[in-house]
Amino acid sequence: MTIHCASASPSSIISPYSHQARSSNRMSKLRIMHTLGAAQAGGAETFFIRLVAALAEHPDIDLLPVVREGSWASQQLCRRGIRHETAAFGGWADRSITRTTARRMRAHAEAFRPHVIQSWMNRATAHMPAGPWTRVARLGGYYDMKYYRGTVDELVGITQALCDYFIENGWPADRVTWLDNFAETPTSGWEARRQEMRAQYGIPEHATALLLAGRLHKVKGVDLTLRAIAPLPDNIWVIAAGNGPEEDALRALSRDLGIDKRVVFTGWVNDISVPAAAADYWLAPSRWEPMGSTVLDAWAHGKPLIASRAAGPASLIDEGKTGLLVDVGDVETLRAAIVRLTQDPALRAALAENGYERYVARHSKTVIVDAYLKYYRKLIGGNAVS
Repeated sequence: MTIHCASASPSSIISPYSHQARSSNRMSKLRIMHTLGAAQAGGAETFFIRLVAALAEHPDIDLLPVVREGSWASQQLCRRGIRHETAAFGGWADRSITRTTARRMRAHAEAFRPHVIQSWMNRATAHMPAGPWTRVARLGGYYDMKYYRGTVDELVGITQALCDYFIENGWPADRVTWLDNFAETPTSGWEARRQEMRAQYGIPEHATALLLAGRLHKVKGVDLTLRAIAPLPDNIWVIAAGNGPEEDALRALSRDLGIDKRVVFTGWVNDISVPAAAADYWLAPSRWEPMGSTVLDAWAHGKPLIASRAAGPASLIDEGKTGLLVDVGDVETLRAAIVRLTQDPALRAALAENGYERYVARHSKTVIVDAYLKYYRKLIGGNAVS
């Protein structure tokens, strides 16, 4: 099913099935197909939208996203005016019996004739069609390699540690590539919304607000933050921007700790700059985090950052320079880091400035999109494409 988004301007994204898309003006472009089978929002899904939107703008790329019917990703592509295709991306029966998605994916690929198909996570990879194109799986976690052998040709890992894991588990080193994530440029004028958002969330202007952005799941350590601030003065607030299976439990915990009046649950937000406008510091106290895109968002917004020593944040952050690192699961060291920032304005300023500089140099959209473009050209041999 082709989704012609109502918000798309006629000249913005050309449908791959139109006469124009078959015309000679695409012959010098890289034709890239991205597939995502997830229904709901999450960290990987958010970056999928970021990368696909950036690639759709690039003059050297002709893009075809294929996402799950009725999904959050489909809604977000429409919001950005990006035409795309959909498929069911069902479970076992779809993969093994009806093969509805596999047939649709093959039809999309044969019509579009991509040079590269890039899948995101297991569900999309399971329906990857074989053909004259290169099949790439982009992984942001330590998945079982059995789901990728014989299904894709290349793996992209978002950290060096992940790439090492792929190789250690039998994937050929010359078919593994490390490509970082990027954070989007914050929404124009976001800082001017501080008073507006604080009023909306009920946060007093004199209070210090700590932002946690991501799914409300046990691995994200939101409960650790609630326990850390419980003994602190009433002017320390928490903004939990996200949704997930732990929301009810976290609300109950905040009540049990007597801090529910200073904890804001915003629900999922598509634009992280909105709650960032109300925040003073950014927290990422995850128990487990392979990469930690929220670290990049903190840097992009120029916010001083406290994160756990989980694998991803620890590999990104220079302790004391671009952020403060605390032991995984340690409430006491997290509390001490929060207090330290409240008492040291010079440290806050230095962390914010250094983090922003790191974002611009290594994790901006331009840097990462250029890296993906070079990677795709390498896959097809760097030759003129047709």
